[in-house]
Amino acid sequence: MHKAIVHIGTEKTGSTAIQNFLYKNESLLSTYGHYYPFQTCGLISNFRLAIYCLEANDPNLVAMDRRAANSPDLVTFTEDPDQWRDNFAEAHIDQIRTIHNRHKDTTVIYSSEHFHSRIVKPVEVERLHEFLDLLYDQVDIIAYFRRQDRLAVSSHNTSIQGGATNPFDFSNIEGKTNYFDYLSLMQRWADVFGAQHVRAKVYERDRLIGNDVGHDFKASTLSDEIISRLEKRPLHYERSNPRLSYTALKALLEFNRMDANDALLQGNNKPSIRQALITKLHDVNDEHGEMLPPRSTALEFYERFRSDNERVFNDYGKGDSFNENFSMFPETESDAPAVDALGVLTAQLNSIFAESNT
Repeated sequence: MHKAIVHIGTEKTGSTAIQNFLYKNESLLSTYGHYYPFQTCGLISNFRLAIYCLEANDPNLVAMDRRAANSPDLVTFTEDPDQWRDNFAEAHIDQIRTIHNRHKDTTVIYSSEHFHSRIVKPVEVERLHEFLDLLYDQVDIIAYFRRQDRLAVSSHNTSIQGGATNPFDFSNIEGKTNYFDYLSLMQRWADVFGAQHVRAKVYERDRLIGNDVGHDFKASTLSDEIISRLEKRPLHYERSNPRLSYTALKALLEFNRMDANDALLQGNNKPSIRQALITKLHDVNDEHGEMLPPRSTALEFYERFRSDNERVFNDYGKGDSFNENFSMFPETESDAPAVDALGVLTAQLNSIFAESNT
C-alpha cells in the first residue's frame, strides 16, 4: 500500500520541530519506506504544495518559491498559475513514483503550517485531495491544536519580534476567524478526505508522548514495528522557536516604540540591528513566564470556542479536550510584574554596539 500523511501544521504547535524531525531523519526513515519529499515540495515547510492548492496568488509564498528556485527562467505562479501547477505536478509525481518503485509499501509525509493559515477554501482542500489521489491508496490527515487563547497570545508575542508596538489585547480579535476556528477547519478537511481519515490531537506538553511533539508525531505516524526497529537508532529531535521571556518582550516593546533618531541607537538603523537584539534578548531570562493579559479577558475569549472544541475532539480525536486551567494569567493588569525594560534594552544595545566596534 502507498499511503500519505498530511500534517496540518497549525501555528504554535511545534510544526517546525516536526518538520526538522522528518527532514533530519529522512535518510534513516527512508530505509523503512517513510519519506519527506522536501526536494519538490519546498524545503521543510512544503510551501510549494501549499501554492499548488491556492486559488489566488500569495505574494509571500511566491517570493519563497522564487528564492528557492534560484532561477529567473522558471515561470512563477503569479505569471501563469496553470503552467506553474503543471511543472510542480510533473516534478513531484516523478519523485513519488521513484519512491514507490523502491518499496512495496510506502508512507510519504507532508507537513506545512500553510495548510492552517492559507489553505482555507474547500476548493483548495479538494485540489489537494485530487492531486494526492493520483499517487496514494490512502491519505490520512493529522493536526495538533493549541488552546485558542494561548495561540493568540503566543502569535502576538511573535509579532512583537516583527515590530508590533502594543501589548496583547483580546478585544482586538473579532469573531471566530478561520485562524482560531478549529471545528470549521476539521470539517472542511473531513468533508473532502473523510472523517475517518482526519485526526485531531491536543498540543499540551503533558499530553504529548515523551512531552515532546517530535516524539509524539513519531508515535502517531509510524507503525509499532518500525518504532521498535528505531529504538536503538539515533533519531534527531529539536525544539524550535524558543520564546522570549517576559522581561525580554518588555524590552523589545521599548525598542519597537523607540523613535528612529533616539540617542540610544547611536545613529544605527533599527531594522539593521533588530535580529542582533532579538538574539541577545533570548539570553535574558526571568521567572515571570509569558507576557499575558488579565485572566477574565482570556476566559471570555476562550468561551467563544469551548463547545466547538469539544466537538473537534469528540468527532476527530479521542474525546479529551483542552486543559481549562487559566491560572497562568494574572488576575488583573496590576498583578503583572514590574521590570526595568528600558534598562535591559539599553544594556543589550550597548553590548551590540561594543561588539560591532571590536
